[in-house]
Amino acid sequence: MARGVTFLICDSALRFAAEGLAAKSGRRVEEVHQDLRDGVVRGAVLVPAMIVAIGRAQERGCAYLYSG
Repeated sequence: MARGVTFLICDSALRFAAEGLAAKSGRRVEEVHQDLRDGVVRGAVLVPAMIVAIGRAQERGCAYLYSG
């Protein structure tokens, strides 16, 4: 971040993770989801869906490469 990098966190992925963790722990999904949201890297930007954020970044000249 000190070099100008912006970190994006996909809220859809957090919700998916929260559902799995809630099922295993017996906690409510919303409670686990909020815990995950509260624990993201300070200064990171939470976006509703990463696919939308990637598209908007590409419109502004950023490149995206998936090498899975």
